[in-house]
Amino acid sequence: MLLANATITTVRYRWGYQFPRPTGLRVLLCNDGGTKCFDVTTVGSGTVNFDGESVSANTPVRFYARVDGTGTMSPLIGEQGQFRSEL
Repeated sequence: MLLANATITTVRYRWGYQFPRPTGLRVLLCNDGGTKCFDVTTVGSGTVNFDGESVSANTPVRFYARVDGTGTMSPLIGEQGQFRSEL
């Protein structure tokens, strides 16, 4: 059970794209409100540091993918992330 004041410090992530990446693809890993984001476009797996950002441990982090222009885009493949919380 998480304490009410626990915050996310570190997020380990992995994402992939099965098809050739569209020109201009940008992938961000963000807190739930999208106010703190890390550009993970060029690194399909790794760790980002949310320490000091006051991101509550009971809120999700999300991948956001964007390609400028029009048309459709195949889905990103995401895996369940891991996080470490601290009081």
